[in-house]
Amino acid sequence: MLHYLFPTLVYNEPVPRSETVRQQFIDKAMGLYKTLPKSSTWRCETFTTMEHYDMINDPMFAEFFVDVKKHVRLFLKEYNVTKGEINITDSWFNVSQPGDYQEYHNHPNNHLSAVYYVKTSDDCGNLVVRSFEADTDMFLLPIETENYNTFKTFSLRPIEGHLVIFRSNLKHMVEKNISNDARISIAMNFIIKE
Repeated sequence: MLHYLFPTLVYNEPVPRSETVRQQFIDKAMGLYKTLPKSSTWRCETFTTMEHYDMINDPMFAEFFVDVKKHVRLFLKEYNVTKGEINITDSWFNVSQPGDYQEYHNHPNNHLSAVYYVKTSDDCGNLVVRSFEADTDMFLLPIETENYNTFKTFSLRPIEGHLVIFRSNLKHMVEKNISNDARISIAMNFIIKE
């Protein structure tokens, strides 16, 4: 008997918005990019509105957050979490210009984290998730071909209109944007309250 233990689940599904709404999100992100401080604790140059803009209470995003919570609820079913109130603790824009990236990090004090891709292009930087085992595996197996049982890291190509959800303790990073255009995403954290 083979037991599949300690799986790492990552949800990746479309959450479509009309072209008009998508353009409103882009305009809002770029307007904030031009007016808000560029300060960040990141070593990279990715711009974030994290501490400078209250996206959660902006009416522009109310319907979007309702839709996202529906997807969070679907993801939680995989963990047998069917009750509890889904609360967004924070949400922010990321604007990654050519050459920008984000180093490995996680989101403490939250249950789930998500990223929604507003604007992407080829080579704008994959989201890379890192296995917990990757930090402790000091004696690697001589694997001939990687598969879902052997990956220590996994890259997800950003697709406009897609939502990616994962546990907040999962280390992740964003590769360097080597395209000629900005990548725009919305990041979110969630706590489930009983």
